[in-house]
Amino acid sequence: MSETNGTKPGDDELDLVEIEVEVIDDDGNLIDDDVVALVDGEGHVLATDETVTIVGADGTVVVDETLAVTGEDGELHVVEEDLEVLEADDEA
Repeated sequence: MSETNGTKPGDDELDLVEIEVEVIDDDGNLIDDDVVALVDGEGHVLATDETVTIVGADGTVVVDETLAVTGEDGELHVVEEDLEVLEADDEA
């Protein structure tokens, strides 16, 4: 699924673009990759926020969120990354 907020190319306004992909791998894990990008009117990516969530077949959940911004060199640089792991309850 992809979404934008309707800003036309060339506008001075910023546009939020979201792309979300969900798949189930061969081991039965559900993987959700959600990327939100801040794009200027010329199509340059200014910042991204990517969240990858993996729900394991055993119930373990891993969430990896990465925030990156564009530097003066035009490349994206990670400014924050957060990784959370929630173990499955073996008694459930």
